[in-house]
Amino acid sequence: MASWFDPASSSADFLVLFPGIDGFPGFTGRAQALATFGEPARVYHVGRYTILYWHKNLLAELHRLTPAG
Repeated sequence: MASWFDPASSSADFLVLFPGIDGFPGFTGRAQALATFGEPARVYHVGRYTILYWHKNLLAELHRLTPAG
């Protein structure tokens, strides 16, 4: 696993959802994000972007879900 995915040394507390543009499908997996990380503490809308923010390190959740975690 890349070191920047290691929750002991890195932190991520938000996801950016984007509907995409021609040639790039974007990332619109809000249902998957909620199923993985639970309800976000805040949701922001900036133009076509939706930012989901949690009061926790999402990398720790990913680490917990991986076979090596």
